[in-house]
Amino acid sequence: FSSYKKKVIFNNFMFKKYYIYNNLLNSILILMVVCFLTKDIFVFFLAFEAILVPLFLYIILQGSRLNKIFAVKYLVIYTIVGSIFLWYAVSYIVEVLGVSNFDYLKWVILNSLSSGTRKVLFLSLFLGFAFKVPMVPFHHWLVIAHVEAPTNGSIILAALLLKVGGYGMYRFVYNLFPLEVFQFSNEILSLSVFGFTYATILAVRQVDVKRYIAYTSIAHMNFSLIGLFSCTEIGILGYIHIMISHGIISTAMFYLIGHLYSILNFRDSIRLSGMAYKFPKFSIFFFIFSIANMGIPLFSGFPGEFFILTSLVYTNEFYAILVFAGFMFSGVYNFLQINKILFSGYNTSISLKKNEDLDSVSILVLFSLLFWSLVFGLFPDIIT
Repeated sequence: FSSYKKKVIFNNFMFKKYYIYNNLLNSILILMVVCFLTKDIFVFFLAFEAILVPLFLYIILQGSRLNKIFAVKYLVIYTIVGSIFLWYAVSYIVEVLGVSNFDYLKWVILNSLSSGTRKVLFLSLFLGFAFKVPMVPFHHWLVIAHVEAPTNGSIILAALLLKVGGYGMYRFVYNLFPLEVFQFSNEILSLSVFGFTYATILAVRQVDVKRYIAYTSIAHMNFSLIGLFSCTEIGILGYIHIMISHGIISTAMFYLIGHLYSILNFRDSIRLSGMAYKFPKFSIFFFIFSIANMGIPLFSGFPGEFFILTSLVYTNEFYAILVFAGFMFSGVYNFLQINKILFSGYNTSISLKKNEDLDSVSILVLFSLLFWSLVFGLFPDIIT
């Protein structure tokens, strides 16, 4: 009877944990849907900020390492600082202009505000969303949050939450203040090129595979902003393509590394050597998504990168050369990780079993992501 009672208590406890985690994830997803669907800038701001609460709780409850408290501190501090700028701009628009509907905001802002006021509101909105995208140098919270978050938390953070910031940057910053975007485009373009190059170089020297994927995410997000603030139509198309492609490929990468971490409880690429000898299914998908992460043809990353590079060639040839050099580093860090994790000799200190390789459900999930990556890579007109 005692063992039965303990089993019932344990099952109830696990059910409550699952119920809490599931509700936190559903809350994040519902708030993101509100952000994408609302035409009211004040409702967008409320939903955008409310996402922090379930995300904070999810990392605290589900994080698997001791540094998760440190990670959520960084997450809260950076997010609150960015929220101050957003709050100022949104509150000014709602209180002073008395308009919050997006369909009328652009006309009201252009016709009722002075040039100086528009610049202040533009910079406030831009800085608020720059923390969320994130742009360099406002990026450090993302690396720590990715490393300490559980796998499904990292997937939601990279594939969806960052896109809410990118969506806000395009919908509100770019569309409400087109004159200011054009005036500050060179400065923002310089910052984005620096951020892309900086994150790419840092990705090369990462040992923790999750940190490496986090820095590649930062590099891709900064690269997408190059297309947005190039102020060309083809650059904006590249921005949208990169956003969608990054959501697909980063999901697959975090899913694969999360599978390994659940078995081994470490993610160091040096200790993970020789996975191709023991985990052939994992190795095939890791290799495919690693080269897709480089943006080679056939995959969804290629059209966006091609569009953005084309826009840079027309607007600033020097930046185009720097970005192309960044792509060379991208090839370096992807092939370094492939070589370390898959092919650099089997680590005999790791005990792995064949049945711990990807199961049928994991293969179905990864194959579905690969399918959409190939569809958007071969038929970019679907997005365009």
